[in-house]
Amino acid sequence: MDSIEKSVVGLIKRTETRSEKAIKRVAIHEIGHAFLCFKFPEYFDLKKVSIKGTYNGAGGYTIFTEKSDIQESGLYTKDILKKRLIVAMGGKAAEEVFYGEEQVSVGASQDLKEANKLARQMVGYYGMGKELVTFSLVDGDKMGETNKDLLDHESDVLVYEADKFAKLILTKHKGEIEDL
Repeated sequence: MDSIEKSVVGLIKRTETRSEKAIKRVAIHEIGHAFLCFKFPEYFDLKKVSIKGTYNGAGGYTIFTEKSDIQESGLYTKDILKKRLIVAMGGKAAEEVFYGEEQVSVGASQDLKEANKLARQMVGYYGMGKELVTFSLVDGDKMGETNKDLLDHESDVLVYEADKFAKLILTKHKGEIEDL
């Protein structure tokens, strides 16, 4: 597990230099991911949540995987991937719920990057948008401006909906999250 953790998140700092306020924010951010992971037990196994910082800049991290039967079959459905987007947006959503929209930290940037990448794959690779985008991101096909706009729009909608749903769940369970 230590080797996997090191390859996923990098080297973990052994000495804590952050304030209690900063550590609490990281805890809220990470519990957002973890709590949402637990809301979808049919899909995900939570492996570890940590508020320890890493040398690559992460303030903390949450490690989870899809259930083994999903991994083994390779049959990732649109529903599974949408739930993965919701979990990815959990840190940002938790910060919004606890601190307000204007006080979300830059720590959410990696979550947004991950969510945007997955959403673009869902639309561009797997045809999981509302409209079918007819090109392959893998082959590097030239895409017309219309398809590029459609890919951007469809991806944005998926991320926006995931963020909205994450905030809804976390707001509903804010008291439980405070206890955690």
